[in-house]
Amino acid sequence: MILPLLLALAAVSTEAPPYHVVHPASLSREAEQIAGSIPVVVEKLSRALNAPVLPPSTLYLVSRDSTELAGEAGDAMPEWAAGVAMPWSHTVIIRADRVGSWRQRELTGVLAHETAHMLMAAAAGAGADLMPPWFREGVASNLARDGEWLDFFYLWVSPIPSSGRPLDDLSAGFSAGASPVMTRAAYAGSYSFVRHALDVHSATLPGRVLEGLRAGLDFEAAWRAAAGMPLYEDESAWSASIRGRTRWAAILTSSATLWLIITLLVLLAWLIKKRRGSRVMEGWTEEDPFE
Repeated sequence: MILPLLLALAAVSTEAPPYHVVHPASLSREAEQIAGSIPVVVEKLSRALNAPVLPPSTLYLVSRDSTELAGEAGDAMPEWAAGVAMPWSHTVIIRADRVGSWRQRELTGVLAHETAHMLMAAAAGAGADLMPPWFREGVASNLARDGEWLDFFYLWVSPIPSSGRPLDDLSAGFSAGASPVMTRAAYAGSYSFVRHALDVHSATLPGRVLEGLRAGLDFEAAWRAAAGMPLYEDESAWSASIRGRTRWAAILTSSATLWLIITLLVLLAWLIKKRRGSRVMEGWTEEDPFE
């Protein structure tokens, strides 16, 4: 029991600039996959964000039994997260045991998401702290091509589409006290709003916003300079697009709704069958079938 644990915790390192990948020997195959993806991921994201070269950073690839490799940095990782980026300490942590069955694809997606956070912070410079949570997560999710249909279902059934200030609600969904449902809705909403802004303006919008932050503008001024219109106008247009018929059509045609309807139909059939069975039994107790 002790020997396998010691082997799992034995640190192995792989150089894949700008990352120094640290992992247990048990994750050597996953580390090789990530190391092979790093050059392409970093190059594409850097170009998309017009970001400077990342400084040397450490990427911890760990699992449930080897989180100690990341030291105190591992404590900053939420229980539900597959990855976390800490640009101020040049550190990324990825939990290999929290990704899906398509290991290489999922690992590469988490790598891209967290690397996007690192590059955004580098591109914004001293203005990095001015980025609202929805912008950070929305840009990273779009670049990493995240977004599942069920996440959007959480968005459409949440209070966010009916809100007068949906972007504020998205940011609140990332706070420590937010419910898991609202957090999922916040991720989906952030992805959706940034996707809307990219479609309306251009794919260079995030990079231009980051450039404005680096130049000393506040976030709304940086957005106006990059988009050519105030943030609240984009917010209003996006909010209208996820309300009304579009929202209910999405809810009614979603896979989650389909499975809910199937479940209710099965339950209804069971209740009808049970009631019919009860009536048959009552008939047998009320009369003698052999008379």
